Amino acid sequence: MDILDKIKDMPYFSRSDLIALYYDKNYINIYVSRLIKNKTIIKLKRGIYTTTKYLESHRNNDSYIEFLANHLITPSYLSESYILKKHNIFTEHTYGVVSITLKTTQSISNELETFTYRNITHNLFRDIKVYQKDGFYISYAPLHKALFDYFYFRQNKFPDSLDYIDSLRFNWENITIKDLNKMYLVCIKLKLEKMKKISQLLIEFKEKYGN
Repeated sequence: MDILDKIKDMPYFSRSDLIALYYDKNYINIYVSRLIKNKTIIKLKRGIYTTTKYLESHRNNDSYIEFLANHLITPSYLSESYILKKHNIFTEHTYGVVSITLKTTQSISNELETFTYRNITHNLFRDIKVYQKDGFYISYAPLHKALFDYFYFRQNKFPDSLDYIDSLRFNWENITIKDLNKMYLVCIKLKLEKMKKISQLLIEFKEKYGN
């Protein structure tokens, strides 16, 4: 069986995967280079590929793109502005797929999307959910954790002001007090004073002005 027959239905594969099929390493390197040159396979990141045919058949499949986001850098989960956008909280357009990882902060761009990864410490890498769609298992942050992650990376520039919260232009009708209380409890449990104050302000704003 030809190598392409073995990889045609794989969402992604590495050179190591091909070598594991009992092929010679030097042969695989030459073979992969040739397939990239004739555009039979597409590089998703260094050492990770998919076939052009598979990519084209899944190009508009958000589940596949989210699945790849989880696997281009591991461990990671979808969060921050990407999840807030999926909940229709942002009123303005956002770009790319944002994930949280224990690895270094970095971005990966390929023919599908721009994938951004933000580093977080082990104790904050928590409250992750997994759902299955279109045959893909995807790790993501529930809304309260996506809110936590979003403000965590912006806490040093966050003034203690309800006016500032109003300037964020969130669709507040899509955020519940329950979501904000969950975020607040995470801050208490982790003893993050600045994040605790931010959570309290968000709750206050929601109670006064949120729909």
